[in-house]
Amino acid sequence: MEPDASRKLTHSAKGMTDSALLHRSLHEPPHSVTHASGIKLYLGDGRTIIDACGGAAVAILGHGNQEVVVAAAKQMSQVSYVYTGAYTTESAEDLARILLDGNQYGLEKALFVGSGKLRLQFPYVTRV
Repeated sequence: MEPDASRKLTHSAKGMTDSALLHRSLHEPPHSVTHASGIKLYLGDGRTIIDACGGAAVAILGHGNQEVVVAAAKQMSQVSYVYTGAYTTESAEDLARILLDGNQYGLEKALFVGSGKLRLQFPYVTRV
C-alpha cells in the first residue's frame, strides 16, 4: 500500500514535519537524513554531518560500505533470517566456527542474538 502522496514528508531547518512516527521527543522533530556514506549523514536541509550516533557497525564499517552491501545481498538472496530456536544456516555455523577457532578461553559454542538486551536474557550460555 502506497502512502498518501498529499501527506509526503517535508523537510525544514528543524527537521521533519508531518511525520506519522511517534518520535522520542514530542517537542523537537528529528533531523531528516536523506542518505549516508561512510561516516557522513546528509540531511534534508542540505547539511552534511558526521554520524556520531550510528553504533559500532557504522563506526567500524561505515554507511554504504560496498563490500558489506554485496555480502549482505548475497546472503539475503539465499536466506535472510531464521528463528534460531528452531533453525540454523550454513553462514551462522561458519561464523561460529571462525569466532571459536583457536580461542584461548575454552569457549565451545557461540550464540548470536539481535541486540545487547537479548544477550542479557541468556546469561547461562556464556559457558557450556
